[in-house]
Amino acid sequence: MQLYDAAQNATGLHEAFRKVAENMPVVLRTLKEAHQVQETLARSSNIAYNQDIEKSDWEVKPIFVTCETNVELLGKIFEKVVPADEESRLEHYRKVVAIVLPGKKKKVEELMKEILEKLQLLHTYQFFRKEPSLLDDEGGKYVNTGSGPRNVHEGSGEQYNNTISGGERNVHPAGWRAQVTGTATVNTFTGGRDDSLFPDADDAKCIALYYSHFHEAHPVLVCRTLYASHGYPQNVHLVVTFIGAQYAQVSSSALANALRASMNPIDETQASSVQALLLYTIVLHALHRTNEAEDCLGRAAKIARHIGMNDPAFASNTAGGNLEVEESYRRTWWELHTTDIYVAALHRRVAPSTALLRTMPQLPGLSGQSSNRSLQSFENRVFALGPRVQYSSACYKIEASRIISRILSLDPTHTTHISDVEAVDHAIASWKLYGPSEQTCVDNHGDVDVSLFQAHYLILCASIFLHFPRSALPPRVPSAGDIACARAQAVEISSPAAAHHTAKAIAASTSMANLAALPCPLDNHSPFFVCGLVLGTVVQLAAATLHLHDPSQLQRHRDHVVLMLGALGHLGERWTVARNAVACLKAISQVIFVDPAVMAMPEQAYVIPAQFENFSNIDWLDMFTPDEIQGTVWNG
Repeated sequence: MQLYDAAQNATGLHEAFRKVAENMPVVLRTLKEAHQVQETLARSSNIAYNQDIEKSDWEVKPIFVTCETNVELLGKIFEKVVPADEESRLEHYRKVVAIVLPGKKKKVEELMKEILEKLQLLHTYQFFRKEPSLLDDEGGKYVNTGSGPRNVHEGSGEQYNNTISGGERNVHPAGWRAQVTGTATVNTFTGGRDDSLFPDADDAKCIALYYSHFHEAHPVLVCRTLYASHGYPQNVHLVVTFIGAQYAQVSSSALANALRASMNPIDETQASSVQALLLYTIVLHALHRTNEAEDCLGRAAKIARHIGMNDPAFASNTAGGNLEVEESYRRTWWELHTTDIYVAALHRRVAPSTALLRTMPQLPGLSGQSSNRSLQSFENRVFALGPRVQYSSACYKIEASRIISRILSLDPTHTTHISDVEAVDHAIASWKLYGPSEQTCVDNHGDVDVSLFQAHYLILCASIFLHFPRSALPPRVPSAGDIACARAQAVEISSPAAAHHTAKAIAASTSMANLAALPCPLDNHSPFFVCGLVLGTVVQLAAATLHLHDPSQLQRHRDHVVLMLGALGHLGERWTVARNAVACLKAISQVIFVDPAVMAMPEQAYVIPAQFENFSNIDWLDMFTPDEIQGTVWNG
């Protein structure tokens, strides 16, 4: 502890060291007390209870391991850096990080942030395992009989008792408010809140799931530790709860209805309205409510333009000096920008208005840091002569989406001049040369850089959007008769240009399958990865129809399709758009890959899937357009 005390007064240290030193005593005490609680509970004479405690120990052990590992690493860093001379502390910091954190990007502030997030998760876990403060058939007032804040019920609804030190939660007829005393902050949600909206899961659990599974892919809000104190309006809180509920795999029509109602009308002067609508857009798209998603996205873009979120000064002028909020506003604009472009490409629209604006805010910064770098400085990094500047992974995601925007301006009917197509093709190739490789998406410890993963599948989508329509691949889903004929003869590709585009489209599709094969959990990726997987599968299926006569080629296409269908099937457990896509693509795959002439049991008549008739002769890329999505293709 003396080491951390010394760090608070040492000169020449980054501010992050002082912040870590301030938090460390609380962290150490919390870990110690948590261990003591588990040990005390384990001494119970109740056998069933002991079994539950053993299960609890097993469930929370990874949390303790992560926290204690990070504490140990921080200790090693502080031991080397704090006693050093002021002038050499930065150099000592670089050296010790290279030794104790080989191959990892974590800094002291990131190690502490992970500890605090894990402890928050531990607290949430323990909160949900507590016995109810009253049985369902008990009633009456809750009376405070000791020191500390009171829990006062002032209307209909459920009373929440304060089960830990630090405050209370009061329930009011017109809404709900987490009221705390001391140095903590007050979080008020306006509008009505009824706990019957979501009887199967608590808000806090859904918020925790939102941050652990969704936030990193779309980081428009402040970090987890600041969420409660920031005081987001009800529509933001409801959409966060709703997204978290998808990961809890519980549903509530009342919650869904309340969320929908909270978006109409909406305050068109607030950045939080853009955040709410943008998050709602993403989850609606994932739930295959495409027209609603497009409506919300259009409203979000309109409000963002109206309040000037694209202005470089907007974030600093409206965040009240809070750097975390400033950064969240910048991230919100860029998430809106990339989402707007991606959805336009999927639905075969022209470039959206957010892609055409000339003024843009500063780029998102590295983890835990604000950014003062512009889009122009990032684009011009390729000409820099000095040391390579490190940019956040989000910057590469933004660049990939802007390349997609350039594709949207090209005429898809082959009348675009070849030099324009080549220029975009070269931009895609340059992105791969100047950006981090796909292998860096996952480090040696299995930690995923979700933004970089998104950047890679976006650039692969860009390649498919550019090359597929110009390739020799059949633009439409062939009929069963066409597939039967193709098995008998090879398909000749007469145009060298078409062969070039074909090879590049297939290569991008294969790389999409490689992304799906990376050793990382699929659940933490953006729901938009579903569309990348569908695009990749579509290209492989189209290519397979050209190679039905070639068993080795056909087997390769089959392997890629099977992998991507498996990934889609996993994502389909949560997202409707993936579940519907699997049903569609499996029917097509069966007709392409199952040859009735070589079936294992020829005595059984081969039956073409009934769903296949819904897809035959539809443009492969039109599967994403709202007209087809709302029609027979997806609904069977």
